Amino acid sequence: MATGELPFSGRNPHEVLARIAEAEYTRPSIICSLVDDELEAIIDRALAREPEQRYQTADDLVRDLERYLEEVGVTATQEEVTTYFTDPDRYVDQLDKRVCNALMTRAEGATRAGHSARAIRLLGRVLELERDQKQAKLMLSRLRTRERTVKRLMAGGAALLTTAAVSGGAVLCT
Repeated sequence: MATGELPFSGRNPHEVLARIAEAEYTRPSIICSLVDDELEAIIDRALAREPEQRYQTADDLVRDLERYLEEVGVTATQEEVTTYFTDPDRYVDQLDKRVCNALMTRAEGATRAGHSARAIRLLGRVLELERDQKQAKLMLSRLRTRERTVKRLMAGGAALLTTAAVSGGAVLCT
């Protein structure tokens, strides 16, 4: 459901069964860029090769899916389903806006916590849903500038340490 494709496919039933037995499937995030790390982890656990690594009950899977949905602004209720089937286009538009808002909140939190890479991934997801989201573009630009600055400072620091080590070595050798 997350990708629009079956996880296991092949040219014939034997090949499909072999892929199931080996838990060999294309990463969901490769098929659909909207599948993030958290959802992919849930899918991976559900499809794990070893039974003890899989969800042991459907309730465990439901809890993880509900937690995931809540983090992106969706409550798993009958009202959500009813609203979807009443007016799917309107529901999807509103859902995209709610998800974008939730992702922006998470990106802001990741930025404050110093997790730039995570914030960049979240902002990328926002822009996949809403290409012209100005706040996401601005945050992304700031984060990328900050990362470039940090990389330059680290490279300068490494060069300075190397110079100091070479100089120190030369002094010791003389």
